[in-house]
Amino acid sequence: MLALLLAACASTPQALRGDFPGPEPATASDSSIGQSVRWGGRLLEVRPEANRTCFEILALPLDDTAQPQQGAEPGRRFLACRDGFVDPAAFPVDRLVTVTGRLARFVTRAIGGYDYRYPVVSVRVIHLWPKPLEPRAYPAAPWYYDPWYHDPWYPRFRDPWGRPYGW
Repeated sequence: MLALLLAACASTPQALRGDFPGPEPATASDSSIGQSVRWGGRLLEVRPEANRTCFEILALPLDDTAQPQQGAEPGRRFLACRDGFVDPAAFPVDRLVTVTGRLARFVTRAIGGYDYRYPVVSVRVIHLWPKPLEPRAYPAAPWYYDPWYHDPWYPRFRDPWGRPYGW
């Protein structure tokens, strides 16, 4: 029952399911143009253009649920382009995304003084993953009393009102 419950909680979103025989971003080449791919990573930039919007993504390996693995070694950058306008505010920089589509072509753009060859994915689906919750630290308050703590020396070293002797 527990395994079934855990499997239900960690499943691939419906839009990202399917068979994607294409290569990984690092191994993509001219011979793999036209293949279906499912790639993901950290969003670096969103560029709206005249008739499409392109997302620059730093590739990360995907886990079993098609979510990019945050602690993994980053791979190659790639572009994911979608027809029409997408508001950059809807896709904040530094968030995790997964895209599905077809490898369309390669383009060369400059990163600093270096010409970088980007694989370009023609996007069918782009999935923005929710921002992970930050752990909350609760300060240790001096007046906090733990009701589950049991002092084994209570009868010996405390007075009848629960105060330690000598207070």
